[in-house]
Amino acid sequence: MAIEARTITDTVSGIFEDIVPSNIVEAAATPAFLALDVDGLVALVGHDDVRVESEDIVFDAAIRWLQHEPAVRKVPEVVYRVMKDCVRLPLVLSLIHI
Repeated sequence: MAIEARTITDTVSGIFEDIVPSNIVEAAATPAFLALDVDGLVALVGHDDVRVESEDIVFDAAIRWLQHEPAVRKVPEVVYRVMKDCVRLPLVLSLIHI
C-alpha cells in the first residue's frame, strides 16, 4: 500500500509545528528539517510562534537548510525568500559589525 506524499508532508508539518516554536535548534538538526521544501521552511521557521534567544539561531538554521542542497537552494529567488520570510535580518547579531 503506497502512502501518499501529501500524507507524509502533513505528518511532518504537524510534528514540526509542535517542535519548532519551542526548540528550533533541535528541529533544525533533523533530516526532516533539511528535507522541507521552501514553502515548508517558511511556514515553520518564519512562523510568529517561533521563540529563540537570538535571531542568529534562526539565521543559522536557514543557512544550514540552504547549504543542504546548494544547487537547488542557492539560487537568488530561494535565498531571497528564505531571508525575507524566515529571518529578521536586523536582529542577527553576527551580521552587525560595530
